[in-house]
Amino acid sequence: MRVFESITQNETGGLGRRGFLRLAGAAALCAAFPSPGATSDLKRWGLPTGYTLEDLRVSGGISNRAVVVRPKKQGAKDLPVLVLIHGLAETRHPRDGVYAWVERYGLGSSLARLVDPPVERGLKKRRFLTRQRAEVLNERLARHPLGDVLLVCPYAPNMYKMATRRALDRYADWIGERLLPKVRERFGGSDQPGLTAIDGCSFGGFVSFEVFARRPELFGAVGGIQAAVGERSVSRYVSKFAAAFGEHGAKPVFLATSSRDPYRDAIATLAKKLKQEGLGSELITTKGPHGPRWLAEVGVLEMLAWHDAQFRELKSSAEAAPGAVTALRAGGGR
Repeated sequence: MRVFESITQNETGGLGRRGFLRLAGAAALCAAFPSPGATSDLKRWGLPTGYTLEDLRVSGGISNRAVVVRPKKQGAKDLPVLVLIHGLAETRHPRDGVYAWVERYGLGSSLARLVDPPVERGLKKRRFLTRQRAEVLNERLARHPLGDVLLVCPYAPNMYKMATRRALDRYADWIGERLLPKVRERFGGSDQPGLTAIDGCSFGGFVSFEVFARRPELFGAVGGIQAAVGERSVSRYVSKFAAAFGEHGAKPVFLATSSRDPYRDAIATLAKKLKQEGLGSELITTKGPHGPRWLAEVGVLEMLAWHDAQFRELKSSAEAAPGAVTALRAGGGR
């Protein structure tokens, strides 16, 4: 109880006691899924043959570790960078956090389905991805194959157990001043904010929104899948995003939820209010629960496809109009 009482309404995205308990329950559900052993097994994680995974140590801040899913080919430069923040259950240990996307959320298999279409259902007994939606994705991939991307999965500590606002400040600075420069130096990631995005699931969606609100100049897009935000926080995020867009240019927002996601109503309200304010956002809603099964089948798939489309659009705009390069570097101009 002390942990909960130390968290203010604003520091937890307006979840309140009931919302925080829902998040804890969702985290327990995620934790119920067994984790593979420590030995890296790219085939078991379903990564496409053209990708590999590397551990990245990043000292000097509130976190110190990430894994990077990257194309195998050497010498790549100016690759788009997508930072992915994990859920609450995996805050227990840095290894749990950095490997959550490949071990629990289906990042590798979702990437493989998009790299080598046609996209089909990933779970034999689940129908979270409809046949109609798969057809839409396959039509898009036929026109535009998935581009290369660096998928950066850093560890996020449980900032609910800290002085949350200060912890979020430090985490945003760590990403901007430590993590992203290291990724660019070692893996050829783009230094253009327009080709850098941040997203996250559940607790990670909350963190994604908070990091973006603090450091919008770092990113060209922001997203949250089944983001752990409460109804009372919606207006605050709309205001923060509007201020960021006003200063740094319009940036798209990706939101995804499911029929049994406890945050569905808040996410739908956020999408609605962003559109009412003329702030671009896209909302994907499908059937399914909150947690790894839905993420592995459809949530991560939709997230990767959406961010790929944003990166491609910005690249095309920059190539078509020299003046667009300035917008690309600024992360705005959509």
